[in-house]
Amino acid sequence: MKRITAIYVRVSSREQALQGYSLDAQELKCRQYADLMGYDTENLVLYKDDGFSAKSLNRPRMQDLIKGIKDGKIVRVIVYKLDRLTRSVTDVYQLMQMFMDFDCELKAIVDSLDLTSANGRMLVGMLSIIAQWEREVISERTKDGLAEKVNQGKYPYGGRAPFGWDKQKDGKLCINEEQASIKNAAADWILEGYSLSRVCELVQEHYGYKPTFDSLKRYMEDEKNIGILVYNGERKVDFVPALMDDNKFQEVQYYLSFRAHHAPFKSRYIFHSLVYCTKCGSRLDQRSTVKKQGAERKRYFYYSCPNCSKRISQKILIEQTFFDVAKALADWRQTERMKRVEISLNAINKT
Repeated sequence: MKRITAIYVRVSSREQALQGYSLDAQELKCRQYADLMGYDTENLVLYKDDGFSAKSLNRPRMQDLIKGIKDGKIVRVIVYKLDRLTRSVTDVYQLMQMFMDFDCELKAIVDSLDLTSANGRMLVGMLSIIAQWEREVISERTKDGLAEKVNQGKYPYGGRAPFGWDKQKDGKLCINEEQASIKNAAADWILEGYSLSRVCELVQEHYGYKPTFDSLKRYMEDEKNIGILVYNGERKVDFVPALMDDNKFQEVQYYLSFRAHHAPFKSRYIFHSLVYCTKCGSRLDQRSTVKKQGAERKRYFYYSCPNCSKRISQKILIEQTFFDVAKALADWRQTERMKRVEISLNAINKT
């Protein structure tokens, strides 16, 4: 089996943006090095991890590279710098041992490494310690920078602004009126007793945007709705512009908590999937609402037509159908009793 030379390149998004370690630049340097050293450039195999940190070896192409080395397919690995492989001291020593066990060379262009000598292996260890120190320092600086942004009232997380807000040039959040309207309408529908699945449909009908069940639940549970940012376990009050009344938010949380502990409500609806609209023939949705009675809260169950917006209380349905159901049950019991008597008589006659 002809063993190949592998080129490994890696970059995280942050490194590419700040340090210029582009994948293409790394690959070009490695190919130029292979050509200079007289390696078989026609059998170079590229292993590329785009957007992965070096804090661990759990990267798709790194795992493929390790497998190729252990299978004896790779005779040498060329990297631009040692820290392209890893920034972990523990991982470096594991890789060094693997390279030596499977007779595979490691060539780091910038670091000029040589694993065949004791001094070379010592240099690898020193460089790995420095790389890990650098990674930890960067992590600390990043955390300090984010903490300072929070102290200045700036939203600390990158990417898009959270649903309901827009990010301004100064890094602070301002309310997105359209998205805030969606959140408040969804909260109102929830408090009226609609299920989260039905609220997703209502949002689509009224706003042309359909959130998923999970995203809607996250939207409703987000304390930023009332101006609170949770950062590093601390609650920053009045950090962002509130887009929802505090009482409404707490009512929604109570409702969601009630559903979580009592879901599904299906067992609470006696006429589940049995009630239809007398006007349009549609099957009625199941809805509930919570009303305060002094210091207590009581939940009421309803059946509502999705088309006619008419609803009827489950209590009224029970009152209207109680005697008919009781009579039907009595008739059924009588019929069952007569069947048992008939079976017993037939058994006696056979004997």
